[in-house]
Amino acid sequence: MKRLIIFLTLCLPLWCSCGGGNRTAEKLRDVETYISDRPDSAYEVLCSIDPDRLSRRLRARCLLLKSIALDKNYVDLTDDSLITPAVKWYERHGRDENRMLAYYYQGRVFQNAGDLIPAMIAFHNAEKAAKECEDDFYLGMIYRGISELNIKTFNTHEQLKYAELSCEHFERANAEKHKNHEMLEVALAHHNAKQFDTSKQICLEIKKIAENTSDTVLLQNCLSLYMSDLISDSEPEPEKAIEIFSYITDSLYYSPTFEDWIYIAIAYTYAQQSETAEQIMNAVRPLAEGNDVAEAEIANVQMTIDKYRNDYKQAFHNLQKAVMTQDSLFYGILNQSVVSAQKEYFRRQAEADEYRLHMQKIVIFLIVIFSVISMTLLSLFWRQRLKNRERERKEQTAKMIKLMEDTLKNDLRKSIEEENRSALDEFREKINSLYLAKFRFFDEICKQYYSFSSSSANQKQIYKTVEKKIGRMADDEEERALEEILNTFKNGIMSRLRAQFPKFKEDDFKLLCYWFAGFSPSAMAVFLKEDDINNIYQKRSRLKARIEKSDAPDRTFFTENLPK
Repeated sequence: MKRLIIFLTLCLPLWCSCGGGNRTAEKLRDVETYISDRPDSAYEVLCSIDPDRLSRRLRARCLLLKSIALDKNYVDLTDDSLITPAVKWYERHGRDENRMLAYYYQGRVFQNAGDLIPAMIAFHNAEKAAKECEDDFYLGMIYRGISELNIKTFNTHEQLKYAELSCEHFERANAEKHKNHEMLEVALAHHNAKQFDTSKQICLEIKKIAENTSDTVLLQNCLSLYMSDLISDSEPEPEKAIEIFSYITDSLYYSPTFEDWIYIAIAYTYAQQSETAEQIMNAVRPLAEGNDVAEAEIANVQMTIDKYRNDYKQAFHNLQKAVMTQDSLFYGILNQSVVSAQKEYFRRQAEADEYRLHMQKIVIFLIVIFSVISMTLLSLFWRQRLKNRERERKEQTAKMIKLMEDTLKNDLRKSIEEENRSALDEFREKINSLYLAKFRFFDEICKQYYSFSSSSANQKQIYKTVEKKIGRMADDEEERALEEILNTFKNGIMSRLRAQFPKFKEDDFKLLCYWFAGFSPSAMAVFLKEDDINNIYQKRSRLKARIEKSDAPDRTFFTENLPK
């Protein structure tokens, strides 16, 4: 009886937890049935569940459903901390459907945050899983996301390709409403590729569909795009565009976007109503503050208005402003791939560092033990080898003396002994020199280790010894010597850098000197006494950008000599 009571006492918590897990699993399955129709109710239920008290499988499912609910509630998440645990779990567990959803909503988060490269990777991972489970609807959603990403990078060819794929898969999934709206993205891709006739033709097809299905939103958007096609065409029709704009704002109660106002201002300009165009520009100009894309569009439209007024000087000024802003935008887009790659690298490195920190003490201990054993064995080996060689020499000398003692005189025998002794001393000198040259640094560490082995300051003393040695490598005298080497073998690169960038700080010159010499970021962090290696990466990016943007005569020479 006593044993039975003990057994029940131990098993009762386990049964309770299993029962709680089953109830949570049922609740999550219930949420799945209505999350698409009532995402707000689903989110409330999911918030009542504490994911930290669930198993890893249920926690991943709960976090994935919460991410889906937020997305369907039009909450644009930019932090991947909610979806990442689900992605990590479904990478190795669960069905392809779950894996597809995890990757897709991770891509949505990265897309909202403007991280284009990670978003593209996540969408393509989702595509693989969607093909495995043959889910045409989500393939349409995935391709739509990839198409939207290509708009950001001005890749109209890829934008059109994935918009058409999205339409194709929505049609296979019988998702007519999604397909109709994606047709508008196809028309937009043709518009961005300056294929305005094709875009107009697709817009007219969408218009018929929208009127037949009474889809007011689709009708508003297709007429808005059709209006922009009329204005952007090689033979613009401004009066027709103004008429369509009045119809969608007055009859369809459409709220014009910033781009709509831009196009309609151009239409009024083409229609010789530049005053009206100017009034529109004055009204929308505050909306463009702080937005480089919008400011570039403002400058382009203003240039068109000034040209039609024959104010060519002001038109040229606005053209210059637009070109400068667009150049800055393109540079930012091209640079984003590098920044995103660095973010991904640092994220993955942080995950690896967690494991390395967990094992660091054991690894250091093993390294020290292995090093001590290796040095002990090496010392014994060399000592035994020296003894053997000395014994062999003595034996040879004894034989020679025995053979020659009857024929050679005492002075000859002494000469031979002296010669052998001299050769042995020379050999010992060479061995000693080799030891000092190759193992002096490690010998000093071992001395510190044995001197403080019974002290709590053992590791600190060894660390100080190593730090002192490294400090000597990074002192001013060594740094000047390194600069002289670089100037000698790289066409005076440091002298030219100091002459052309006198406002750089001395630490900046040191960092660039180490960079030109090919040192790794880790070594730079040690030499410059930076605790966080990320600061080194940031300083390198800042200095490189300053050099590239400067008017220094040798800026190309400097950047080409920076190791990648």
